[in-house]
Amino acid sequence: MFSLLLEGGILMIPIGLCSILVVAFAVERFLFFYKNHTPFDEFWETIEDPLAEGAFEEAREKARNYPGVLAEMVEVGLSVETPGPDKVEEAMKNAGQEIMLRLKQFLPTIDFIAQVSPLLGLLGTVAGMIETFQIIAEAGVGDPNLLAGGIYTALVTTAAGLSVGIVALFLHYLLKTKVDSMVNDMEVGVRRTISLIEENNV
Repeated sequence: MFSLLLEGGILMIPIGLCSILVVAFAVERFLFFYKNHTPFDEFWETIEDPLAEGAFEEAREKARNYPGVLAEMVEVGLSVETPGPDKVEEAMKNAGQEIMLRLKQFLPTIDFIAQVSPLLGLLGTVAGMIETFQIIAEAGVGDPNLLAGGIYTALVTTAAGLSVGIVALFLHYLLKTKVDSMVNDMEVGVRRTISLIEENNV
C-alpha cells in the first residue's frame, strides 16, 4: 500500500503531511475537550444552593473542585473582590473570551486542510494529465502502457486528496459541534450565575 501511494508522485508528500497533521490535531482536541468538560447538571446541583444563599466563597470552592472550562469560568466570576452581578458578569465574560480561544485552537488549521487537500489532489490530476499528453505528443497512442503512468498518478493523487479532505471536514464538523456545545454551556452558566446573585441581592 505504501509503495502504491509513493507512485502517486511528489504531491503525495504534502497530502500525506496533511493527513498526519489533521489526525494529530483532532486527537489533541478530543483529549482537550474530554479533560475540560464540566458535567453540567451535576455541577449546578452542587453550587446552586450556596449561590442562592449568598455563600460565594463556598460556591467558589465547590466550583474549584470540578474540572472543565465551565467550572473555571464560574470560579473566575466568583473570585472578584465584591461579587455583585455586574462585576461577576464582566469577569465571567472576559474569562469566557479567553476560554473560547483555547477551545477553537487548531480548528482553523483542520478546516484549511479540509479545503486544501482536494485541491492538492486536483493539482496531481492536472500534473498526471500533462504527463500523459506529453507522452502522447512524443510517442503517440499506440502503446497504452506508456500512458498508464500519468493516468495512474492523476487517479492516486485525486483519491488521496479527496480522502484526506473528507476526513478532515468530518473531524472539523465534530469538533466544531463540541465547541458550540461547550460555549452554550458557558453562556447558560453566565445567565444562571447572575440570576442567582441578583435573587440573593433582592
